[in-house]
Amino acid sequence: MNTLAALGTRFRRTAVLAVVLLLLGTATATAYWVATATVESTTQAASMGITQELQSADALAGTYTADARTLAGVVALTNTGTRDAAPSLTVAASGEVLTDPSVLQVSVGLAGNQTCAPQAELPGAAAGPLGSELTPADVTVGPQETVDVCVRTTLSEDALTAHAGQELELAITSSLRYADGEQWTITAEQPLTVTQNVEQVEQQDPWADLPEVDHQQNGVNLYLYWKPADGSTHYRLSIAPADAPGDRSSLRSPEPFTDPTVHLHHSNSADQAALEAYVSAAPGRLGDALIFIEESAGADGTWTPAAVAEVELYERGNDIRIRAR
Repeated sequence: MNTLAALGTRFRRTAVLAVVLLLLGTATATAYWVATATVESTTQAASMGITQELQSADALAGTYTADARTLAGVVALTNTGTRDAAPSLTVAASGEVLTDPSVLQVSVGLAGNQTCAPQAELPGAAAGPLGSELTPADVTVGPQETVDVCVRTTLSEDALTAHAGQELELAITSSLRYADGEQWTITAEQPLTVTQNVEQVEQQDPWADLPEVDHQQNGVNLYLYWKPADGSTHYRLSIAPADAPGDRSSLRSPEPFTDPTVHLHHSNSADQAALEAYVSAAPGRLGDALIFIEESAGADGTWTPAAVAEVELYERGNDIRIRAR
């Protein structure tokens, strides 16, 4: 009986231990499942999302003029994700007009409570040529938060002339960076499109409305005077038909010269050769013509139209002669 009692006691202890181990195993499995579910839930909650909207389309889609070469507008950028993110914007050309990115400079910065005006200060603004990805300094967009980003575009003076009367097509694309790595950056699916205009400027013809030079006709000799000599200014001459002033040909060689008094005479071999070349270059060259005087600060400097003389070309024997009219 004692032996049987002892065996029964050991059996009960073993059964209790087995139940305890079974319960412990079940608890461990349950704890592991809960931890795994928590990790998966956290991963799914870290979502990314972005929306963008042009708030002041009329301002950014304005017209560049000689007095206002900068346009500005606000892009409202919303972080629809669940983490803080840093915003960036890219303004690129969407048409075929702007082929040189350097002619349009772009700057972006947080508008805050300020008016997004062309001359307003933008703290932490980033700037670069057309097509650059620009990230304003120290700007963070929180989850479900919207920030107003001021976008400015400035057209160069040369481009203002080159693109006068044209339309400039731009595309604005926003992005949010949640962490380092491409997988943590999201870009708006559709860019915002803006059409800007360049003022039509009446081009001044530098060859029009020039002052007429003083002249003196002495027989077959024609003298032209247009300013006192200073010894440093260089001059050169060209000749064109009166009804086609843009069709100019060089008149005097060698060029340039520094004496602002010109003596033209048919017996001068250089003058006669130049006149004959001009007349023979196209039919109808005899008759009314214009002699243009250009000047430059140096022989290799920039040439500027300075004066004009109205003359007449005619034939006498085998010579081409010139006289004032």
